[in-house]
Amino acid sequence: MALLEIGTATLKYQGLPEQVTGLRVTTNFLPLFGARTIQGRGFTAEDGAGAARLPAMVLTNAFWKSRFGGDPNIVGRKLECNGELYTVIGVLTPEFQQPLPADLYVPWPLAERPERWPER
Repeated sequence: MALLEIGTATLKYQGLPEQVTGLRVTTNFLPLFGARTIQGRGFTAEDGAGAARLPAMVLTNAFWKSRFGGDPNIVGRKLECNGELYTVIGVLTPEFQQPLPADLYVPWPLAERPERWPER
């Protein structure tokens, strides 16, 4: 079982703002759906641990190619999203079949899980 929340955000890159669609997901979401990365890595439990989450993001392959021209140096780059700096930690493979349209994924803090969410 995994949680997701769809939303929009303003992403700034090289000073240019863009409205993007993102999914806030529990850190087990991407592996549960068989997602793999072509660059970097997916989320680890530590990315969503505690009361906060690490400001990390995983880009979809299509968004990486369309917005960043497939830049091979995207992993490790910091991007401003809704006024907060996020570090790109990975890019998904083009084969990943997304359950909902999205440009990027960010981790959902474990501390924000619903009360009825089962313990691991």
